Amino acid sequence: TTPRINIAPTVLGGFGYTFNFGPSNVQQFTVNGTSLLGDIIITAPTNFEISTSPSIGFQQSITLPRVGSLVSNTTLYIRLKAGLPVATYSEPMAFASTGVTTKNIICSGTVFATTPTILTSGGRTCPPTDQIQLGSSSNDITILYWTGPNSYYSQEQNPVLGPPTTSTMNGTYTVT
Repeated sequence: TTPRINIAPTVLGGFGYTFNFGPSNVQQFTVNGTSLLGDIIITAPTNFEISTSPSIGFQQSITLPRVGSLVSNTTLYIRLKAGLPVATYSEPMAFASTGVTTKNIICSGTVFATTPTILTSGGRTCPPTDQIQLGSSSNDITILYWTGPNSYYSQEQNPVLGPPTTSTMNGTYTVT
């Protein structure tokens, strides 16, 4: 059987903070491996750091030991490092193990010169044949994502929900 490293999600974006107020908030990702010949070594991008805890122990690399030929589902945390200059960062995080082609996922974030201003619009009751248009605009940020009811998630700047619209779509949608 071919050794495999599995990672979810495969894109981590939207990290950000205002200059001198880092690090960014954390995001989590999950890693596991099957039919492995060695441990999984995860190397954070240069301007990011990773940990097994959401609040302490952030570092540049983590080794996940295998038991037999497996690394069980492990939740890890990543954030954009404190003390970075104003810039946008988009860098690969590497996942390696003996006999496996190194996998990379892109991590992206921004250190802002000023606090970003986000303008949102939308929010009304819709009949089932209608659609919900979420809208946002900002000159200060380039990476946006929406969250909402029932684990709604979208990386589109102006996503459209429906038709049909249902009562499960009722609630608050937040753009970050």
